[in-house]
Amino acid sequence: MATIHNLPARSSSIDSSPHRPHDRENGGNGGGGDMLEPRVARLEANVEHIASDVADIKANLRISMADLSSLKVDSALVKKDITDVKSDTSTLRVDFKSVEDRLDGVEESIKSFKTTVKASVAVISVAVVIFGFIAGPYLAKVATILNALALKS
Repeated sequence: MATIHNLPARSSSIDSSPHRPHDRENGGNGGGGDMLEPRVARLEANVEHIASDVADIKANLRISMADLSSLKVDSALVKKDITDVKSDTSTLRVDFKSVEDRLDGVEESIKSFKTTVKASVAVISVAVVIFGFIAGPYLAKVATILNALALKS
């Protein structure tokens, strides 16, 4: 926050020296006579500068208050956006968990299918071997008969 000490000086016409030659305590005559008009004029000029500085301070304060109000609104909007993002993130976590569970189910189904295929191949292989063992001699006789018939023609 700006203080009066941080504001730029308006004019160097203000007498800020600790020694005041016109006051009675320092041997002066109190500034009477022909010294009174210049002193009053200087005081009037200083008051004008002070009034101008106060007006500038008020204007700057109004601008600062408007900026502060705008920042409060923006801050509230950011907080709402963050809350929305957190909510959306929670929803996404639930959705990702659901997808992950479904993928686990698909993996289990694929493993089960592989096991089923392996078992089916094993059963078919055993069946072919057994069929070949039992039907082998008969198939050989059938092949011989078919060859004989084919050769007669």
